[in-house]
Amino acid sequence: MKQNRKRMCMTLLLLTAGVLAACGGGEETTAVTTDVETTGTKTAAETEVLFDDGMPERDMEGYTLTFLNYTDSALGWALKDINRAEETGDQVNDAIFARNRRIEERYNAVITELYSDTVIDTFRNQVMAGATDFTLAQIYDVMANSLHIAGTLLTWDNLPMINLEAEWWNQDANASFQVNGAQFAAVGDFNLSEYSKSYLYFFNKDLYKSLGYDDDLYQLVRDGKWTKDKMLEIAKDAAKDLNGDGKMDLNDQYGLAETAKIHFQLLITGAGYKYIDVDRDGNPYFTVSGNESLISYMQELVDDHTDTSWYYMSEKPNGACPNEAFQPGNTLFISSTMWDTEYYRDYDFDIGMLPAPKADEAQEKYYTITVGGLVTVLPKTLSDAENVGILLESLAADSRYTCLPVYKEVTLQSKYARDEGSADMIDIIFDTQTYDLGVTTWGDVRTQFSESIFQKLSTDIVSKVTKMEKTITKEIQKTIDALDEE
Repeated sequence: MKQNRKRMCMTLLLLTAGVLAACGGGEETTAVTTDVETTGTKTAAETEVLFDDGMPERDMEGYTLTFLNYTDSALGWALKDINRAEETGDQVNDAIFARNRRIEERYNAVITELYSDTVIDTFRNQVMAGATDFTLAQIYDVMANSLHIAGTLLTWDNLPMINLEAEWWNQDANASFQVNGAQFAAVGDFNLSEYSKSYLYFFNKDLYKSLGYDDDLYQLVRDGKWTKDKMLEIAKDAAKDLNGDGKMDLNDQYGLAETAKIHFQLLITGAGYKYIDVDRDGNPYFTVSGNESLISYMQELVDDHTDTSWYYMSEKPNGACPNEAFQPGNTLFISSTMWDTEYYRDYDFDIGMLPAPKADEAQEKYYTITVGGLVTVLPKTLSDAENVGILLESLAADSRYTCLPVYKEVTLQSKYARDEGSADMIDIIFDTQTYDLGVTTWGDVRTQFSESIFQKLSTDIVSKVTKMEKTITKEIQKTIDALDEE
């Protein structure tokens, strides 16, 4: 097994060297010194490996780790797969394939997936029956809490060998997916689906250049000056009635194309706010009621959009991105998701990427909402917890330095993003991923705000929030009570 470990380390070095070469170099990867044996003269790269996941040597004697996951027809809007059965030439596919085979060889284990059109029902029914055909599951993030309430989940404190504080586990997910301090779901870097569902703004670089603006948008982001007011100032100035008929339609030029659920969520999260958060005791609570700062910001957003002439809004507040306005090339910004990047690769103009803007320059960092991907949950029937913990930790750590760079640096930055600046923006977007329980666990909260306030541009925000508060608080308490009864 020691020889397998050394061979794995060297394989990772070679794989990463290929990734960096494909990306045209870049910053050196932070590495951890190891005892990899080489012959002859050692280079700096040869004396270092990408990570030390801290896992012990272990012969698992053919142990099989099976993920329950969705079929493509059941969930086709995220990069969801944990296993790939063969190499196909697609770089992400092949990185996942190679990662799993490395870990299988290292531990003498097998990693596989069981696909279902009805994952939630399959999970619940099998766990309630006391026996499962799977080890753990990838669950659509908005549905994870329903399994928790049903009493079918094992919380992550029962899983040894896992270090959820490590960089290959999403820390905001750790803090968010919990009730009474007990974490019921986690997001490791093998969950590429959550990266693929990051929200962002795309912009038409050709149109921006033709309008003669002085600001380098990427540099504004790097300098911490990419703010809500700056974005809207540019977007409003970009709008033009091109045919002079006195009305704005798809024949004219817009500053922004948006759907309420994405655009306003980008602005709310980007300002550092959440609809539902977790307190110090690990209990979720509705953050909006009595929060004068957030309510004032919402009112500001409504006021910003009262003049509807400068942007194109989808008629459906929770509908898909309005590409009918962006594709012709006469709209500057569009609110969208990273998953949609591929759709834009064949457009006839250059496209850039930008994170959600800050509320103002005084804000310390950017925040990026992610929703619509998969989180990992453990069934109450879980056995062999130590093997599961070792394999999950290794999958997450390995993915941090192999699969994620391939997805980020090769697929997005080289194949789709058409400039180096977008590559920097992708790093910022991925590094600032944020979860809001009012968007995931209690997703109806986001829907209520999208439909009753932002789509309608309501100025009566306080009364609407007051009306929502009782129902939302009741739903949160229902979850807490259900878990207390277990």
